Amino acid sequence: MGGMASTCCRREFLGYGCLGASALALTACGGEEEPSGWTDLIRLDEVPSGSAVKVSAGDRELLVHRSAEDEVQVLSAVCPHQGCAVEVDSQRYVCPCHDSQFELDGELIAGPAQQGLETVTSRVEGGMVRAEL
Repeated sequence: MGGMASTCCRREFLGYGCLGASALALTACGGEEEPSGWTDLIRLDEVPSGSAVKVSAGDRELLVHRSAEDEVQVLSAVCPHQGCAVEVDSQRYVCPCHDSQFELDGELIAGPAQQGLETVTSRVEGGMVRAEL
């Protein structure tokens, strides 16, 4: 009878071990996403009205467009065509890989991209342009 008790305990132990490993695996998978939150990008006065600048936020490249004195738009700098980083070129954005072109508000001018640049939620707070990443 002692052998049977140790077999049950071993099975229970292994069962709990599998459950624990599964829980750790799920936690690890869920932990890969960065928590969203507001990130300071650039001081508003560093972006002249009517222009755009490229900024980095962690591993993301973003475009900050100041369309008017108190209006700011933040866009992803990733071209939707094949993921190259677009550059600010005077009054538009240009993808150096395949020459897709975008208005400063992110709208597509010319392809091969089939859509405009992704808009990032943003706001101006305390003189800083902030984005929700």
